Amino acid sequence: MQNKLLLLIVGLLSFSTWIDFISILTYVGYELALSPMGVALVTISMLAPKAIFTKVFIAIIKRYQAKQILLISTAVRVVCTFSLIWVESLQLLLVILLIRSFTIGFLQPVTLKQAKSSIADLGSNFASSLNMINTLSKIVAPAIGGIIGIYLGETAVFLLSAILGLTACAATFSLAEENSTQQHEADLQADFNPQSADNLKRILILLGVAIVIINGVSAMFTNILPYAFNYYEIPKIAFSLAITASAMAGICCNVYILKQSPNVSSFPVKVIFQAWMAIAISLSALVASLTSPAYSVYVICVCFFVVSLFRTYYEVYLTTYIYSLNTEISVKFITIRQSLASYAGIAITLLAAVSLTNYSPINFMLSITCSSIFVALIWRFNCRALITPA
Repeated sequence: MQNKLLLLIVGLLSFSTWIDFISILTYVGYELALSPMGVALVTISMLAPKAIFTKVFIAIIKRYQAKQILLISTAVRVVCTFSLIWVESLQLLLVILLIRSFTIGFLQPVTLKQAKSSIADLGSNFASSLNMINTLSKIVAPAIGGIIGIYLGETAVFLLSAILGLTACAATFSLAEENSTQQHEADLQADFNPQSADNLKRILILLGVAIVIINGVSAMFTNILPYAFNYYEIPKIAFSLAITASAMAGICCNVYILKQSPNVSSFPVKVIFQAWMAIAISLSALVASLTSPAYSVYVICVCFFVVSLFRTYYEVYLTTYIYSLNTEISVKFITIRQSLASYAGIAITLLAAVSLTNYSPINFMLSITCSSIFVALIWRFNCRALITPA
């Protein structure tokens, strides 16, 4: 029962995060009429707190009960979301988004801590369910938010987002208190061999490099592909079909993993490397197809399907591995993972914005994907030298 309740709370908060995503960008673009730099600042304000407050997240989660943190962070988040209704200046908007993003940064690590202390059997099914929720939220919520925004305005979207957060806050009261005995037993069963500081540091480095490249390149392509499609006169329908193919792949992969229930108890080197190479090669093929509009629509759909399939595969296995570690280490891992993904999103998005003023989209994107493949090969070699792959 506790796992379903926790998944419900995560689902409500994830849906709340994504339902107002388009509305925030629409609001700053049309209502506030911000410059491109202003829009960039808004985007960075939604990523920066999760990137820079890693140590703060870890310290607070280590000191306080997961239920208390989830309750307080969700309540503050609801207040911030309500406040968006009355924002009329960029300065106030940035402050609210920074505070809101800081509270959102607690969700992943606090979910992990609560799950490990109250759910008896944490395996790939729980990780796959979490990933399924995030996948559906990213696809369905912005669409619903966009439709509501068109007919009722952005205020209605912010109100709905706040109500979802308020519902999650109410549901949090029903969560079980942390069970220190169960958490201790789960930690004793955690397989981390050897659990030495040296080995931990090596795995963190390997994990960090993989996250920065895979998540950063994926974020970059998501942000600049609409520009590239317009630049090479690719039909508008291509992007919609590609997103649909991506959603189908993510759902199919999650369903498959739920049925298989794989046991991931050691660092998934093989899975990460396979996903990394598949994503880089698929994106290279996508870029190469942009010069042939007659065939590019089909190639783009196939490439998006493959990228989403392997991205989901990588995310679920990595999350399952992190959940298999003892609580202190797993909270540290998942918080650093969140931080690095945010840093990568900020850095590579800014890099793309600067580079596209001097280079054509194809040259820039191909240089990124080829560099990614080269780094992946070096990464795999270092994995072989440092640890025994799973």
